[in-house]
Amino acid sequence: MKIKSISLKKILLFAAICVVLYGLYTAYELLMPNTKSESESEYLLIPTGSSLVKVFSILEKNDYLENLSSFKTMARRMGYNDKTVKPGRYKITQGMSNFNLIKLLKSGRQTPVKFVLNSERKIENLAAHLGDNFEADSLKFLEVLNSNQTLDLCDCKKEALIGMFIPNTYEVYWNTKPIEIIKKLFSEEKRFWEAKNRVEKAQNLGLTKNEVMTLASIVEKETTYNPEKPRIAGLYFNRLTRDMKLQSDPTVVYAVGDFSLRRILHGHLTVTSPYNTYMNLGLPPGPICIPSISSIDAVLSMERNNFLYMCAKPNSEGSHSFATSYSEHLKFASEYRQWLDSRGI
Repeated sequence: MKIKSISLKKILLFAAICVVLYGLYTAYELLMPNTKSESESEYLLIPTGSSLVKVFSILEKNDYLENLSSFKTMARRMGYNDKTVKPGRYKITQGMSNFNLIKLLKSGRQTPVKFVLNSERKIENLAAHLGDNFEADSLKFLEVLNSNQTLDLCDCKKEALIGMFIPNTYEVYWNTKPIEIIKKLFSEEKRFWEAKNRVEKAQNLGLTKNEVMTLASIVEKETTYNPEKPRIAGLYFNRLTRDMKLQSDPTVVYAVGDFSLRRILHGHLTVTSPYNTYMNLGLPPGPICIPSISSIDAVLSMERNNFLYMCAKPNSEGSHSFATSYSEHLKFASEYRQWLDSRGI
């Protein structure tokens, strides 16, 4: 009996040790650093409708973990399954434990995309840019942008749609539906116009929002030199009010559709397009790009001047020579052509 009693004690002790060791191992598996990254952080993208197996596959494909097997085991033990998988964009920091990563993924606390909207030229460019940053692809964004629902939301014609977006940095969740992203961008456009008396300024000029955005887009593509923008806006406004053709080279580039053009030739000026301001009187039907805020405000606070002509300066970085007479303009234009010729442009 004594021998049996000792054996039983040993068995119980051994079992207790096993339980402790198993607990320690489990704790180690949960709390040990398991994420790896060449940079300080990575972003795990979990598409809408993903299963747990799909999450495992993404982690393996992107080589995010030191030990995928331990993550799989701990995920199931912590109740991370098909029902608790939440789509989104999750920030994975270097050295995260299985516990912290699984807790993050179960919580759905994703990191929003900081989306920068720049001077896109066409709706197709905007759709491509959106598709590069969010879950939906460019074709889906293009479909939504061209839909009647979007045009009804912005209450504008298709030609004016590109002017309904304000360049800025936006924070949006990666898996947000395209129409909701468009609504967010439109809400920013509304706030923009309500600020700084912009609507009143446009009315005082006798211009609609689309006309302001269209003129601002021309200013945007005429110069990168911000101090000149109010002067250029004033010049084009003078031509508009005098029923003179704008004769803006950037509108010709847009009409031709070759945005690599560095020099406008006579053949380009005769292209048939409502955007060719050498052939048509007045503003084009819509913006030729998304203008920057500086260009929009340059139009709304334009310089009142008598200039009717402008020409890029040789050896300059976006600045221009301005003229009130055509003869003076021809002199500046000749100097600029000679400079282009000397450089084989």
